[in-house]
This record gives sequence, structure tokens and C-alpha cells, in this order.
Amino acid sequence: LAEEADEGFRKIFLDDHTACEIELADGGEGGLEGAYKLACEQIASCSDLNTLAGEYTRIFIGTGKLLTSPWESVYLSGKRVLFQPSVLEVRRSYREAGLVPARLHSVPDDFVGLEVDFMAKLADAAYAASTMGDESTCTLRLEQSKRFLDDHLLRWIGGFADEVLDQHGECFYASVLSMI
Repeated sequence: LAEEADEGFRKIFLDDHTACEIELADGGEGGLEGAYKLACEQIASCSDLNTLAGEYTRIFIGTGKLLTSPWESVYLSGKRVLFQPSVLEVRRSYREAGLVPARLHSVPDDFVGLEVDFMAKLADAAYAASTMGDESTCTLRLEQSKRFLDDHLLRWIGGFADEVLDQHGECFYASVLSMI
């Protein structure tokens, strides 16, 4: 979500290992796995990455007025205005964790792609600490993840996913957002 899908992303997304990880994470409830399968069908049917690039541009960048708003502050403030107080809280979370999301300072801090990238970095850090036997750092990273999810991402991502589906229909990025 931080940038448009390229061929490398498509290969990883369609890889059997990714499917196995999704199946493990799903816990047998079917929602995540079903959304993943739909997203796989959509990305596999794109013979040309330009289709995905166009979809990404329409949803996350815009060629005019965006039909959806990929920024937390818009959902939490109820206004179509960026850089509301929640942006500073998001920035504080990044700083406290000492993790810099990809594309920080090139887009607003509360951009959906940055927030999801931050969650991925926290997960990577927790995993690395766990494999090194550093239980306290692993616990800290997991606590930071939980706090960020509760205080930020989960407060607005559902509304954004619904808007993408409403405004753009069934598409790859709508399916990916429904996985969160």
C-alpha cells in the first residue's frame, strides 16, 4: 500500500509460501483467506502491471480529486483536511519505536501505506528479537504493535476499505484492504 505493485511484489503475493502464511494467520475463520484468494485472482488476471498502476493512482494518489482519503486524519477528524492532531500522534509512535517507515516525509505521516509499513517493521523487529532470544525487546515490539493498531490503524482502516470498495468496486487494492 506504500507504493504501486511491481512484478517482484506480484511474484511474492502469488507465491505458495505467502498462501501458506495467510492460511496459518487466518485461524480457520475464512475471512482473510477468502480475501487473499480474491486478491490473487485479481492480481493474476492483470497481464499488464499498468492496470495495477492505474488502480493505485486512482485510489492513493489521484489524477484530480481523490474519491477516497488514504489518511488517518481525515477519518478521525471527520473533515477532508490533512495534518490534524492525530498526525503528530502517529509521528510520535514512529519516533518512540525508532523505526522509520518507507517514504516518510514524502507523504503525510498518517498515509495508509506508511502506517502499514510501520506495522511490518514492528513485526520484523519482534521476530528478529524472538529468534535472538531477546524476550523483552520482542514483547516491547508486540506491545507497540498492539498500541498502534488500537490507537491508529484499526480506528479508520475499515472505513477506508469500505470507501475504496464503494468508489472503485471489486479491485486488487480493495481486496488487500479487506485483509487488514
